[in-house]
Amino acid sequence: MKIRNFAKSPSRVGLFSGLLIFLLLMAIPAWTEVWPEGRPLTLAHRGANREFDENTLAAFSRAADLGVDAIECDPKLTRDGVYVIMHDFTVDRTTDGSGKVAEMTLSEIKSLRTKNGEEVPTLEEVLQLAQGRGLAVYLDMKSAPPDRGEKLVALLDQYGMRDRGIVGTYQKQFTRELERRWPDLVTFVSWPYPALTMGQVRRTGADGFGTLAGFATKHRIAKAHKKGLKVATMPVDDQAKLLQQKQIGLDVLQTDEPKLLPK
Repeated sequence: MKIRNFAKSPSRVGLFSGLLIFLLLMAIPAWTEVWPEGRPLTLAHRGANREFDENTLAAFSRAADLGVDAIECDPKLTRDGVYVIMHDFTVDRTTDGSGKVAEMTLSEIKSLRTKNGEEVPTLEEVLQLAQGRGLAVYLDMKSAPPDRGEKLVALLDQYGMRDRGIVGTYQKQFTRELERRWPDLVTFVSWPYPALTMGQVRRTGADGFGTLAGFATKHRIAKAHKKGLKVATMPVDDQAKLLQQKQIGLDVLQTDEPKLLPK
C-alpha cells in the first residue's frame, strides 16, 4: 500500500488543512457562552412546569420546544453520590415516595414516579438533553456539596457544558471557592440569600444575583451593571411583566410558563 506524503504535495496539504478546519468549525456549537447578545437570557424555572411535572425531562424538553435559552434545575446528591434533580430535600411533594434524597440510593430514586408517571432524572440526563438541544443550564444549589463543587464541575466538563452553565449559590464561602477554583464558571448569588449589598456580592466573585421582581427596578439594574453584575428575579408568570422586565434591561427572564416569554 502506498502512503501519501502530504508534506511533498502542497496542493494536498492545502486541501487537507481546509477540510480539517471545516470539520473543526462544524464541531463548534452555535452557542459558545451563556449570555445571548443584545437581549436577556430566557430561563424556564424547573422546565415548563405548568404543563409537565417540574424538574422532569418532559418539562425540560417542552421548554426547549418553546425556544428558551436555558433551563433551571435543582441538583441533589443521593446516598450513593449521584446528582438527581429534585427541588425539595425530600421526595414527598413531587413523587409517590417519601424520604430524604440524601438518604436514598439512585436505584430507590429511579423507582419513584411523579404525579404524571415521569422518572426523576439525574443531572447527567439533564446535561445530555441540554447539550443536544442547545440549552444553557442554571444549577440551583441549595447547599454546598461535600466536595465543594468538584463533581458538579466535572459533569459540566464531561458534557461540554461549563461555558453554558450557571451555578446558583446560597453561601458566600461556597461562591468564593467556586470562583477561586473555576474562575471561568458563571455563578449567581441566589435569592433568598443573607442580605448583601451589591458591593458584597461583587466581592464574592459572583457574576450576578437574584432578587424579588419588585426590587428589579431600572435604576437598580443599571447600578448592578455598573458594578459588572447581572440581575435575575424569581419566576414571573405574567406576560406583561415579563415584557416590562425585558424593556428595563433585566438580564434573565425566568418563568414557570415559557410560552409567555416575549419574543
